[in-house]
Amino acid sequence: MSSQQIESHRENVKVFTEDVVCKLQLLELLQKIYMLKCFLPLDDIVEVGHNETTGFVWLKQKKSKM
Repeated sequence: MSSQQIESHRENVKVFTEDVVCKLQLLELLQKIYMLKCFLPLDDIVEVGHNETTGFVWLKQKKSKM
């Protein structure tokens, strides 16, 4: 279901997929919404997207190896 929600918000949105860029974009977004960065894990992020029109934000992380 989450993949369907993400797909419905992808149009005309910048999606970031490089490790360092994802972290930087996520930190910038957290600052923009006044959220402390300690609330979200920043490890293993593979995608960050933000639809500014709808306010929808998503993060994708690598699957755990457990």
